[in-house]
Formats: sequence, C-alpha cells, structure tokens
Amino acid sequence: MLNEEIRISKQQLTRLVDNLLLQGIAKREFDNLDRRIIKISLTEAGLVLLANIEKEAREGLAARLEAFDDKKMVELNDAVDRLSHLLRELS
Repeated sequence: MLNEEIRISKQQLTRLVDNLLLQGIAKREFDNLDRRIIKISLTEAGLVLLANIEKEAREGLAARLEAFDDKKMVELNDAVDRLSHLLRELS
C-alpha cells in the first residue's frame, strides 16, 4: 500500500490526494477490472509543476556548490558514493 511505502496513515494519504485533485495537480482513475484499485497520476499541470520544482532544486544546488573548492567537491563525491552504496544495501 502506498501509505505504508511513504509511512503515513491512510487518512493522511486520502487528504493529501484530495488536495492534489482539488488543485488540478493529480487525477484519480478506477481500475476497470477491480474497482478497489485506484490509480493516481499527475495531470499535465502536475507534470509541469514537478518539472519546475526539479529545475529550481537543481539550480539552487548548483549555486551552492559553486562555493566549494576542488577538495570539498572530492569530499562530497566520496560521501555521495558511500551513501549510494549504503542505500543499495537497504533494498
């Protein structure tokens, strides 16, 4: 269940999805074969919003990383490699 994957209650997930639907960011579709299955996906507006958020995050991170010298960039790269390795072990 999605609520378990993102570690929130079913009630919290319902409120979250309802808010996304009201804002036109997501849409809800019922499965034709099993009405208990509800598919939630992003609308075109939701995809645009997500792309803008990702772009702003990348630009903000890039601006902050400009302050790092070569030594700090090597340290950061090593830390990301270690974290990536640990996360692979979790799955």
